[in-house]
Amino acid sequence: MLAQWEGVLGVRVERVFVQRMKTRWGGCNPASRTIRLDTELAKKPVRCLEYIIVHELAHLLE
Repeated sequence: MLAQWEGVLGVRVERVFVQRMKTRWGGCNPASRTIRLDTELAKKPVRCLEYIIVHELAHLLE
C-alpha cells in the first residue's frame, strides 16, 4: 500500500517505523523522510491504515 501511494503522490519514504504510540496514529519527519505508524492500526479497518499512510505521505509534499 505504501509503494502504491508513493507512486501516486510522487514521493519517496526512506524508512517506516511501526511502534506503540500513545497519542497519535502516525507521524512524519520530512527532514529524514521517515514515517511512524502506531501498532494499534493493525486492529483497525484497512481503510483507516490507508488514510493514515496517505496523510503522512502528504507531509512530504508540504
